[in-house]
Amino acid sequence: MPRKTKAQKDQEALERENELNTNRDGILVRPGQMWRDMNTRSDGRKISISAVQGGTATTFDGNRTGQLAVSRMYPHSRGYQLVGSP
Repeated sequence: MPRKTKAQKDQEALERENELNTNRDGILVRPGQMWRDMNTRSDGRKISISAVQGGTATTFDGNRTGQLAVSRMYPHSRGYQLVGSP
């Protein structure tokens, strides 16, 4: 079997990263997106995505920076809903 080229290895790495950064609804989480917190106690808090790597999103809500698992980013009672993307 022939060896893989650098381009093939880079493409496979990109596909693996995209798979980790995709939620269960098939939405690829990317920097610049806005998400709404679905928790009733959050009073409609919105977060923006600063960076995404390895299934973890770095978020900013206007006051603080935090990290959030991409697997939690789907609409349910304590999840998140996509509001807008660049």
